[in-house]
Amino acid sequence: MASMVLTRGLGTEQYGLYSYAIWLSALAGYFSNLGLGEMSRRFIPEGIGRQSTREPAGFAQLALVFRIATALVVGFAIIISSGYWARLSGDSGDRFIFILVAASILPDALQQALVAIFKGFQKFDYSLYISLVMYPLRLVLIILLVNLGFGVQEIFILNIATLTLGVLVSFYLLRHLVPLKILFSPSLLSSDRKKEALKYSFAVGGVILIGYLVSQQAEVFFIGLYCSVEDVGFYTLAFRIGSLAGLLPAAFTYVLLPAIAEQFGKRDMEKMKSIYLNSLRYLMIVALPLATGGIALADSLITVLYGAEYSPAIILFQIICLPTAIYSISMLSDYFIRGINHPGFLLKTMVIFAILNIGLSYWLIPRYGILGATIANIVIIVPTLPVYTIFIYKKCGIIWPWRDAIKIIIASLVMGVAIYILHNHLSAILSLVLCIPLGIVIFFIAIFALRVIKEQDLVILKGIQNSLPLVLRKHSLPLVGLMERVVLRTKLTNGR
Repeated sequence: MASMVLTRGLGTEQYGLYSYAIWLSALAGYFSNLGLGEMSRRFIPEGIGRQSTREPAGFAQLALVFRIATALVVGFAIIISSGYWARLSGDSGDRFIFILVAASILPDALQQALVAIFKGFQKFDYSLYISLVMYPLRLVLIILLVNLGFGVQEIFILNIATLTLGVLVSFYLLRHLVPLKILFSPSLLSSDRKKEALKYSFAVGGVILIGYLVSQQAEVFFIGLYCSVEDVGFYTLAFRIGSLAGLLPAAFTYVLLPAIAEQFGKRDMEKMKSIYLNSLRYLMIVALPLATGGIALADSLITVLYGAEYSPAIILFQIICLPTAIYSISMLSDYFIRGINHPGFLLKTMVIFAILNIGLSYWLIPRYGILGATIANIVIIVPTLPVYTIFIYKKCGIIWPWRDAIKIIIASLVMGVAIYILHNHLSAILSLVLCIPLGIVIFFIAIFALRVIKEQDLVILKGIQNSLPLVLRKHSLPLVGLMERVVLRTKLTNGR
């Protein structure tokens, strides 16, 4: 929603500058991360699984200390080089914007570190509380600033203020998990555990940074060199919409690493396999129809939500929809590999992909502009899925659920073709209003007809149903009952 307000309020040129500054901010965040967030998400639950009383607090302390130090170094480096980034963006007078980027790195680093600690303790509700404080307030203030005629600098000052507020709220919540005074005490970890954690952290930090360069717009640097600042905005907008489609799939990947790490601490391999395969099925059920639906409705989505002036982003969004879904699924395998403590394999793989990505960007972008950048991106992110799948099979003997995957692909294609045909006969707004709910219905009918839903899925659905408000629970009873009858009938048929 904030991006919708900014695209319309700032215009294509200023939004392009804002996108470039945000890209640099994100890149700086990855440099200052060093894998410390992933270290928290993996080693804190492992410490809990080992029934240690000191290790979870010790890993939280280690993450915060290193994250503050690296954020200060990276922020200082950007202040020194702010003139260069201003010239690269096309206007040397915008140097102050990049100084604001530097100022945002410390509160952003602290915020990300604290959220990762909450995820390590598997307190995902704490992350929700922070989001409920920060993002609605930020959206309201962005709307106010844009309508008052303020620009990119004021938006960045607002970002710094909301991040600082998020840090304060996060520390307030952290005291329920770890006494804050213990964070100032000498190290709570043994030297061996600290070395193990830092080794993992630096390896995963390399994976994350290179993964960002490969799959999340390292091409922006080359677009800034060879294309206009408006092209930066078109390119980042297409990928931003694609990332919105990845929000639901991300729910599965975020909870997987702490769950796997806890079972790894207990040495329960069968439980780890079960968590991975179930999450994989649910992820495909969510990611693949989002991709086909996005391709079918791309022009209406961008025209209605962002404006006709951003129409160059339509074809880019359609191209990256399916690769984005594949990337979401591959991230599940990525987190599983981290959970079984093999980040070195990920680092080696991503180094190879990064070299290929930079070479393709250097070759394609000067010739084909933002279309070349998109091609350079998708050529790299698609192969990650088979590479990770083969590695997991060799290490753990887990076989990819091909039968379910083929059925989900068929259901997604049926849904995508149906809404594309309907979409072509409707106005942009009406197609969104009608096609989105209709697509959901068609997809779920298709996966029922293809018998994708299984008995263990009903157990989860009934658990969700019991947590719903009474009114929604009553309305969901017939649907869950129908699903149960279909699944049981399928089980009886297979038994015969």
